[in-house]
Amino acid sequence: MNDVLFGIQREIILSLSDREDCVIVGRCANHILTGDDTLHIFIYAPFETRVKTIMERLDREEKSARKLVERRAYYEFFTDQKWMDMGQYDLCIDSSKFSQDAIIQIIKEAAAKK
Repeated sequence: MNDVLFGIQREIILSLSDREDCVIVGRCANHILTGDDTLHIFIYAPFETRVKTIMERLDREEKSARKLVERRAYYEFFTDQKWMDMGQYDLCIDSSKFSQDAIIQIIKEAAAKK
């Protein structure tokens, strides 16, 4: 089932990117979309910070939040690359160090210069 879901997501991502500029969050998009006109950004935070954020935003219990946060197996299975290999990205930002507004500004500036 995961293979079917990944295939559908891949087709949607490729279709959207062919039609217009877009922002794709997750779904192995950095692996799917290649080329000089793409900007690959990895926004990360320490695991415990991500768990706490999910618990607060989605009103989840800790066990459920931990399961949602763990994406490593999915990414590594479909890309054959390491999850935290930041060499795959043009820009990496630790979201625990910056406000959301600051992150948006950093991304805007990077996109304008790409």
